[in-house]
Amino acid sequence: MRVWLKRLLWLSAIFLVVWLAVIVYWQSTSRLPSESDLLIYLGLLPLLLAGIGWGVYKAATHQPAAPSVSAGAPKDKADKLAAEAAQRNAEQERNWTLNIVATSLQTSAGNTAADVLGKLKDASLESELDPELKNAEGFAIFSARIVDLDVSDTQEAMAEWVKTSSNPDLQWSDIQMRSLHLAGLSIQELAPIASQHPDVLRHAQLKDEGRGYKDDAVLPLRLVLVWPKHWDAAHQSAASSWVKSLVLQHGWPEQRILLQETRSEHANPVALLDHITLTSGRAQLPTVGILLACESGIGQDYVDALASQGNLFGGKNTAGAKPGELAAGLLFADAKQSQLLGEGPFSSMHRASWAARDKSADERGKVTADLLSSLVVLALETSKVTLDKIKFVSSDNDHKPGREAELAEMLTAKLPDLDCAKDAVKIAQACGSTHYAATAAALCIAHQYVIDEQAPALCTSLQDPFLRAAVVLTVAGVKDDINLPVNASPKAA
Repeated sequence: MRVWLKRLLWLSAIFLVVWLAVIVYWQSTSRLPSESDLLIYLGLLPLLLAGIGWGVYKAATHQPAAPSVSAGAPKDKADKLAAEAAQRNAEQERNWTLNIVATSLQTSAGNTAADVLGKLKDASLESELDPELKNAEGFAIFSARIVDLDVSDTQEAMAEWVKTSSNPDLQWSDIQMRSLHLAGLSIQELAPIASQHPDVLRHAQLKDEGRGYKDDAVLPLRLVLVWPKHWDAAHQSAASSWVKSLVLQHGWPEQRILLQETRSEHANPVALLDHITLTSGRAQLPTVGILLACESGIGQDYVDALASQGNLFGGKNTAGAKPGELAAGLLFADAKQSQLLGEGPFSSMHRASWAARDKSADERGKVTADLLSSLVVLALETSKVTLDKIKFVSSDNDHKPGREAELAEMLTAKLPDLDCAKDAVKIAQACGSTHYAATAAALCIAHQYVIDEQAPALCTSLQDPFLRAAVVLTVAGVKDDINLPVNASPKAA
């Protein structure tokens, strides 16, 4: 508004000056102007002068703009170079892998991955009625109970440990104690193997000899714990601290054990291990860690809760859950660190592919395998393994008809030559409906197949209503240039 008012004042000033000059001239010459003189001198002449003045002003203040091509060229070139660099980095990251050094598995079908894999391939596992658990009508239900599981040792150990914990009054239910007991069994199998790392052995030797030692000289151990999603934060935190105390017994310094928090909505073991592969590779960190997942639903209160929610398996509800129990652990490391832990053999977990469905698989209606199929193809492309090389699939889905149909549709479309009874196994047959613990168990089974057959295996995750994931495991080479990070030196994470 001020600009327009200023321009109006300047125009008015021009008209006033011209009018005064013309009138003075006419009076001094005693000339009587005609109508055309009035139009020309009092109207057109001021406008002409105003236009000339405006033109002169714009010409004097105008600054020529830099040519658009020359200005844009450097920026376009920089953007192109940045895009090319990002593409090269992405291609390099897709080639990173993480070795699986050892596994531990506790199920109703066996307490080693080899035992469970053998029974799954022989199709010798059948659902059994639980001797204690009943439905609302008083009939026995199907379950995957670990028979004669004695948790007394864990109860005694926990009773002593909680006295020095931050929450000594925390109460544990029977099914929580069963989960903790199974988790403890797996940790007691994997922690001694991890403690064979030269850093830990050297630290223990210096400590025993009374010589100077530094905890920082020991490689950090990542401890990734996936607890049942129905546990509250207090129980999960206490359970994590207890498991950490078990690892401490095998020589790792306390400050070098890094607990990685996992939220229930982001606790898929496939995604967790892939995230570790990516972040460790980018930071060039040496990597050793244990992923542990457990679950137990062998308790009447848990069964009653499932029944009240309409989520208990039965003749009238084939999409319901079958209570079971399980602990699955994986000791993982990068290529260099895995060689320091033993001679192998190891499996290499390639970069995973995962995405979320638009519609829950638990909703009514046809469930397609389009998303799962596309993720399988992407996982195979990432691992550079062709479809004809895949002779085994390990999956975490349970008996739900929608999941069964989704997996069968994917196998028919992408791997039609596989024997679905022997070459595509479902870990839920050995552990019931155990959520993300079943995903970790499916990885254990895929690892065992790779070790036994020296051939690649595909692991798929579709037990979740939305999340779908696929990853390929192959035989790990002694020297693998694409594993991460082979030239890293130990430092804090």
